[in-house]
Amino acid sequence: MLNRTRSGQRHKVFRQMQRTLSLLMNVRLTLAFILAVVIWSAITLDENPSAQAIVQGNIPVDITGLGSGLVVADSIPPVRVAVKGPRTNIDLLTQRSFVARIDLSEYSEGLFQVPIEVETPDNTIEILGVTPPQTTVQIDRTIQVPIQVRLILTGEVGAGFRLVEDRIAFAPDSIVVTGPASAVNQVAAMQAELEVFGSTDSISRQVSAVPVDANGVEIAGVVIESRLVDISVPVVAQQLRRTVPVRAQVTGAPASGFIADRFSVVPSSVDILGAPEDVELVDHLLTQPITISDFDADVAVDIPLIVPSDVQLLRGLNEVRVVVDIAAIPISAGYIVAVEFTKPNPGLTPKFDLTSVQVVLSGPADTLQQLGPRDITATVDLSNKGVGEFDLTPIINLRDEAKDKLRIVKVTPASIRTTLTASTLNSGATPAPTTKPTKTPTLIPEDD
Repeated sequence: MLNRTRSGQRHKVFRQMQRTLSLLMNVRLTLAFILAVVIWSAITLDENPSAQAIVQGNIPVDITGLGSGLVVADSIPPVRVAVKGPRTNIDLLTQRSFVARIDLSEYSEGLFQVPIEVETPDNTIEILGVTPPQTTVQIDRTIQVPIQVRLILTGEVGAGFRLVEDRIAFAPDSIVVTGPASAVNQVAAMQAELEVFGSTDSISRQVSAVPVDANGVEIAGVVIESRLVDISVPVVAQQLRRTVPVRAQVTGAPASGFIADRFSVVPSSVDILGAPEDVELVDHLLTQPITISDFDADVAVDIPLIVPSDVQLLRGLNEVRVVVDIAAIPISAGYIVAVEFTKPNPGLTPKFDLTSVQVVLSGPADTLQQLGPRDITATVDLSNKGVGEFDLTPIINLRDEAKDKLRIVKVTPASIRTTLTASTLNSGATPAPTTKPTKTPTLIPEDD
């Protein structure tokens, strides 16, 4: 019994010694590991010591969480970061090694100070600080406003030329500007500038308009779909010379029975000088009014021209000579005129269906009334005709004094049937009867 007890005690002591030796072995291993870590760290730190630095380059700041219909009015300035970490890792850092952002999910319209968050995927790098740590953010509504285009011309056109200012044109006359309300509301005009220096011809060009405030300073932070403006600028010579016709300004009516038959102006045209846009508006010049009331004879008068105030004549006198021909109103009158037949060839005898014709004349009444029996003649020529029937046209003649004033309107009949037969007796031609001219009872005014 005693031996069993002593044997158990020895076994227990032995197991304790085993556990103690095992613990001592673990402690030694642990110490060895710790020592190894310390030695590795010492070697590593010696080769890649820890350092602090400010990363070269500016890091752009991203915007997240901005609500619908809202926009950040101004651009967010970039930041710089100070870091701590192993020298080798720090040396590899660039601005692309970091992400900077602001979260605007909790903000609406207004002006705010928002903290800036910076992260890097390298867990050996500790971010010590951000400069600046926060930024001022103006949050606005997005608006669209049509802004008027303002054209600015710079420089001077060529010597002897000028701009026709009232004909300068551009399109469109307004451009839609989109962006933050605070920025869009500052835009006073879409300013388009065109250089015209030295131009001697009209200009047609397309330029880009710029959003500017009331002082002409460009406004940033707005969006314009199309800035292009089509501009047309007429450039003309300072003065233009042009030849224009002169027209007489005749008033009144001649005496009864007379008409103004013809007008003549000497000179018939004149040269004018002036600004091109003024000269181009003048198609002709009028004289001062000339009255021909109750006149029964020609009128000749020197009369001034009416010249617009913005042009001038290129000759000394401002007068032209106007001649108005006054003529009697033509009327028509009918006359019965005996036809005179010339002798036929020997051995032929004529026979006539008619021995007179009606002749209608047109001209001044006094000339018609003065016609005598011998002033109108009708002749049919039988010479060179043989045996047979002929429709012969009578030839009408007027005396010399009336020939220039009268016009033959109509002869009835237009031809006379004449029969020539062989004569049984060679007694010559039978003379035609003679009839004195007879005027028709009335004189009828001519329609044409």
